[in-house]
Amino acid sequence: QRNNELEERVRSLETSLQDARAEVQKLKTDNLNLYERLKFVHVWKEGQQQDKGMTVRQRLVSTAILSDDPSDKYGKLYEESMNPFTQFHKKEENRRYNALNPAEKLTLNLTRLLFSHKWSRYFFIIYSLLLHLLVVVTLYQ
Repeated sequence: QRNNELEERVRSLETSLQDARAEVQKLKTDNLNLYERLKFVHVWKEGQQQDKGMTVRQRLVSTAILSDDPSDKYGKLYEESMNPFTQFHKKEENRRYNALNPAEKLTLNLTRLLFSHKWSRYFFIIYSLLLHLLVVVTLYQ
């Protein structure tokens, strides 16, 4: 009975997690669309201001105000989503990853994990040096 309750709880938590992930993805997409609109308005405003003969200082002030927006962090995401080379690279990377056998996938993921953090790289270097030292000492005796 307790196992059934726990399994039901796990299922409900998994569905909640999937819903949350879907919501996050939807919000990212919405933010990118809003950034695209903001960029359009900004470019349109610049064109209007240049037509009115706005001074350089006024243009700098207006762009400084717009650059304080939280939308700047979505600028890179927007540019990546519009870049066909980035999209092609991601598709090729996914295709090559899916072509790997399970042992190769495991090796790739472990090396990514091992070399992704500074301290794990230090640990690997020290570990390999100690192993070499152990072999040298063992062979010397």
